[in-house]
Amino acid sequence: MSFSWAGYKGIALVMTEQEFLDFCSVYEQKQRVEIHISMEEIGEIPFTAGNGSGEVFYLSKIGEDCCEGMTLVPFFNRDGSFNELTIDEDGNRVRECQYRLFDGDCYVLFSVKQADDYFKNPSAWYASYEELRQEFQDRLSAYLPETFDWNNHIGTFSYAGFA
Repeated sequence: MSFSWAGYKGIALVMTEQEFLDFCSVYEQKQRVEIHISMEEIGEIPFTAGNGSGEVFYLSKIGEDCCEGMTLVPFFNRDGSFNELTIDEDGNRVRECQYRLFDGDCYVLFSVKQADDYFKNPSAWYASYEELRQEFQDRLSAYLPETFDWNNHIGTFSYAGFA
């Protein structure tokens, strides 16, 4: 049996381990449930959206024990400017921006619509960044601090996983 690395990429909201633990603490209080999570062995964790819809969503643990290079390229820079997509000297599409490299476990909520959906049905894609952000806020805002920096947590997330 051979093993290899595989690359993964998607549009997501990404939290650090501490942000996730704080999220879980508020979630337990508001939902009046106790979350039993083995931090060593979790994959996808179900939660109920905080907007009262009853929708269940899943946060995925991307663990440093089996993944590397966890990187989030937010759609916005810290100064509020949009991360413009440019072409570098080698012809590669890149965003000239600040990015976040995670050196520990991170917790990810992937967007409902992903970039490959656009090619199948462009009209089904997000009308704006605000619509994408609202999707995450509808699920998570009841459990995160009012000062949560949404723009710094939403973007293109990529990592390599050992398969």
